Amino acid sequence: MRWPAQAPWASDDSFARSWGRAIIEQPFAITWKALARAIGKLSDRPYPPNIGALIAACKPEQLVRTEEAREALLQIDRASATGKWWKLSPIIWQALHELPGGSARVRNRDEHGKGANEFLKIWQVAMTHAIEYPDPSIRANQPHRPAEMLGPSDEEVARRASVAEHHLREISQMLGVRPPEAS
Repeated sequence: MRWPAQAPWASDDSFARSWGRAIIEQPFAITWKALARAIGKLSDRPYPPNIGALIAACKPEQLVRTEEAREALLQIDRASATGKWWKLSPIIWQALHELPGGSARVRNRDEHGKGANEFLKIWQVAMTHAIEYPDPSIRANQPHRPAEMLGPSDEEVARRASVAEHHLREISQMLGVRPPEAS
């Protein structure tokens, strides 16, 4: 609608498929929200954007430092080794699920070879995307700490304190000493 002279390409199926393929093949997930924002940003131009300009406008800014990305990968390694996925931050959890290839790609990554730097860049983009565009549906699926590993609730702590106080009174009566002051 912004560029009526260019409208015929939108009805060309092969052209639309090539754009879709280019968007899907990016190393970071492009959401509908990001596409809409990018088109809105590029709509001020007197000519329609090409696919490269559209993808560049969707690409998140680099927020995550290399050290943070490496530490996140180590956290994923620890979580996968122990099964304690609840220890991951929601950002790392979302980035792991939005990364093309997901945990299999992280597990089989090249640590020191030619692909190590390239993978790290892709991982940094995935983490940055998770920071900029939090997805509640992905984050809600992260496992929670099992109930048996949680600390006692406030009610349970109060109950235990009252039971302990009761036993201390009984012991002091049996010994014939004055009961301790309630704290």
